[in-house]
Amino acid sequence: MKVLAVTLAAGALTAVGLPATACTLYRVLSAEQAELRVYFTRFEGEDTTGGRYADCDIVARPNDEATTYWVTRFRQDANVVVHPDNWPED
Repeated sequence: MKVLAVTLAAGALTAVGLPATACTLYRVLSAEQAELRVYFTRFEGEDTTGGRYADCDIVARPNDEATTYWVTRFRQDANVVVHPDNWPED
């Protein structure tokens, strides 16, 4: 009998020996199209993501697995507050 070790890391459930699903992000042009409305903060303590998006890839074309996001300049419009160190490079 083979037993797989299961680990909970950064909000994602993965099993040792199995490939983890890739995190992909796709930038959209309006807040209405976005699952994530992102506000970038200068203060690490205000980050609400826990670094869960830091290792994601930003894709140029939409796909079924990609999470859509839009960047807002206003905190009150955001549902995600993130420090730039915890967000992938464009």
